[in-house]
Amino acid sequence: LLLLWGCGMRLAVERRGDSREPAAVVVSNHTSYLDIFVLTYLYFPGFVSKAAVADVPLIGTSAKAMGSVFVERTADTKRAGAGQKHGQGSVLQDRIREVDGLMRADPTGPHKPVAVFAEGTTSNGAYLLPFKRGAFLASVPVRPLVVVYEGGQLAAAWESMSALRHMFLLFSGFSRHTIKVIELPVIRPNSQERADPALFAERVRQAVGAAGGFKYSASTLKEKREYEKVMKGEMRAMKQKRKARDGKNDKAA
Repeated sequence: LLLLWGCGMRLAVERRGDSREPAAVVVSNHTSYLDIFVLTYLYFPGFVSKAAVADVPLIGTSAKAMGSVFVERTADTKRAGAGQKHGQGSVLQDRIREVDGLMRADPTGPHKPVAVFAEGTTSNGAYLLPFKRGAFLASVPVRPLVVVYEGGQLAAAWESMSALRHMFLLFSGFSRHTIKVIELPVIRPNSQERADPALFAERVRQAVGAAGGFKYSASTLKEKREYEKVMKGEMRAMKQKRKARDGKNDKAA
């Protein structure tokens, strides 16, 4: 929180449900890497992270200490356990059910939830992508969360510019956002949603979309990757044209 405040950002939290009601999973939309700081401040949860994060110095150690689940998106899950590199399926289910059991046994205990960015990637902050089923397979109550970035001169979503440049501008105080967080009431799956987690995922998505005023998109992670490749290719072409033009101007001078 001090980091965000020091960068000129303000956090505003609106709680529409009973924050004391236990929920093993916090499901949030995902716009920016700043979302991680926000959720860490509010819940200090274990995150669902790509397996490669586990090997990153300091960040990987911190993630393991928080009880994060590291997954290989294309790998088959064979064992369960936070801090291990496996596929998302049963590893995530087992971790969520473990936390759910602890919370049920001791609702007032210091148990931390698992945080899941159910879109599986970031969006531009205006749209909400389809929710993946991973957070909903365990059929336990989830706490939906909405994170919206208001104001500021620079978009919190990192899309086309380089990551280092975006981070420099964002953390230099150039962008003074108000980060609005809406904590929605806990949603429990009904019998149909327990049988079909996709229904549960869509109901939670609709709740997040309605509260955040998002537009709904059917785009997938694959399509986003293709868009990024096009953007990077166009940016490289623009730089090459600019360099060639500058070279001609230098020769003319």
